[in-house]
Amino acid sequence: MRTFIVAFIISLLSSLILTRLIRDWAVKLDWLDEGGGRKIHKQPIPRLGGVAILMSSLLPLITLGLWDNDISAALWGDKELIFGLAEGLGVIALVGIIDDLKGVPAVVKLGGQVLAGVLAYQAGIHIETLSIPFVHLVELGWMSMPITVFWFVLSMNAVNLIDGMDGLAGSVVMLAGGTLFFMCLVEDQVVASLILLSMLGAVLGFLRYNINPATIFLGDTGSMSLGFLLAIISVHFSQKSSVVFSLVASLMILGLPIFDLSMAIFRRLLSGQKIFSADQYHVHHILLRKGFSQRQSVLVLIVFALGFEALALLHIYTGDQLDAIVLVALVVFLFVSVRLLGYQKIIFTQRKNSVLKTVQTQSEKALKSVLEFKERAKGFDDEQELFFALERLSDELCWCSLIIEYDGEVVFSKSERERDVHIDGLYALEIPLINGTICVKWLEETSSMQTFDEALVHLVADALSSLPLEQKKKEVSPPIL
Repeated sequence: MRTFIVAFIISLLSSLILTRLIRDWAVKLDWLDEGGGRKIHKQPIPRLGGVAILMSSLLPLITLGLWDNDISAALWGDKELIFGLAEGLGVIALVGIIDDLKGVPAVVKLGGQVLAGVLAYQAGIHIETLSIPFVHLVELGWMSMPITVFWFVLSMNAVNLIDGMDGLAGSVVMLAGGTLFFMCLVEDQVVASLILLSMLGAVLGFLRYNINPATIFLGDTGSMSLGFLLAIISVHFSQKSSVVFSLVASLMILGLPIFDLSMAIFRRLLSGQKIFSADQYHVHHILLRKGFSQRQSVLVLIVFALGFEALALLHIYTGDQLDAIVLVALVVFLFVSVRLLGYQKIIFTQRKNSVLKTVQTQSEKALKSVLEFKERAKGFDDEQELFFALERLSDELCWCSLIIEYDGEVVFSKSERERDVHIDGLYALEIPLINGTICVKWLEETSSMQTFDEALVHLVADALSSLPLEQKKKEVSPPIL
């Protein structure tokens, strides 16, 4: 126990000192995260707090090399965990620091997360058996590696996305880490307990400067590193204890950030947006939109996260009958949360805006094609040049058919295929010309808006009416004598 207390104090004190030093250093070098836009903060603030957390978390573990007791022997004897931590955190720290200073594309961050997960797996951190409710144990076999890597990527992204408000990500990690620490103590996992306690001390020291109003942010270095630490400890814990890796329990331990990540993905998919696009519709943003202050929002979400931690512990340490009640409570909890947060209205609004934006883009493109045709038509020298332009315009506007008649004679006809059966949603418009008619047909699925499409046909008809076209005459063959 003395080793645990010393490790916690070392990480806490070093975090208090390093976070302030790195904050002041970053301000002096102008390494700041500019406010405004979709970001909540308005003033430039350093975002290298994750470096202080990472250094403070590792410092007690490194200094244990100078000690000679059972815990230090157990730590340095666990080669799988040591190599997994060193290699994985090395990659995450490199990608995170570059992103915090200069910014990197989302695909690069995702690649770094996958690589960190693969390195941890290669070091021996595996999810080989899953405990699934009502199915019990499932041997993963060849699926062990992709499931393990997916868990690492999920944990890192979940913590990364919840880091959008002063003190929120740190508080959520404290609760998740505290729950895991309790489980490790129950199972007598001293190495995992030591690492978690070192992390908790570092996060607690950082929160001194990150509670609203924050003077330094976690940054991607901190959020991804903390997500990686929680992921690797949860897997290592299941390998070394009698508790099999429980998919549901692990998801509930990181319940709030995973809920936020899942809703962001579903919301963007249903809204027709890119999955990696940034917006202000995460859980904490929605609370701000409902009138909560930053501190009130964080408190609400801490209670939310506590509910997930309680359900996770109940799920692990109760029998099958109570476990079923826990899962039902979780489903009800999530359903009520989605309704209260108003996600259905947000999805509808974003979907509507996405559709309207698409319609506007298509309409602008179609109008540009018609106006260009109308302008070019003034300089046509012969009918062949006109007909070529009409054929091109018909393709650009996705018309099924375009037929022009003069004095009852078809002078131009372009049609995809004969339609001798009724097709619902096939629009047709016939407009009189000076000496003839123009008839256009198009399908509903290629239409922007019917009224707008009809207006385009009228514009084409106006352009044709102003052309001095020579009317064609039928050639009559001489009678056979």
